Amino acid sequence: MSRPTQKIIDVNAELKELVREFWQAHPCGTKFSDAEMGTREFFERVEAHRYIKEWHIPDAANFAAAEGLRVLEIGCGLGTDGVQFARAGANYTGIDLTDGAVNLGKKNFELNRLRGEFCVADAENLDFPDESFDLVYSH
Repeated sequence: MSRPTQKIIDVNAELKELVREFWQAHPCGTKFSDAEMGTREFFERVEAHRYIKEWHIPDAANFAAAEGLRVLEIGCGLGTDGVQFARAGANYTGIDLTDGAVNLGKKNFELNRLRGEFCVADAENLDFPDESFDLVYSH
């Protein structure tokens, strides 16, 4: 008979894989644009929708105050908020559970001629040295 702790770990791993599969198939925010995925128009429509519907984000995130900061975004999605941090002068790193999101985030930064680092990572198992970031953000 397996121990209860092992069952919890197995269930958590299975759930995380289901979550990863969902977001891989449906990267966060893609449903808010009917433009061709990965185009400038696509990202502009997603951004416009995000900040109209979630108008509080720019104030809550205070993107402008990130100048010179090392920012880690957990769950970077398409890099929509990451673009705002990078435009403000942050040294931006975005992680996501899916390579679909990471690839779109990279494309968004490329189209905006911004620098940033992206990687597929599990927020519960990060591999960054202590004090790598001044600000950790997730929305």
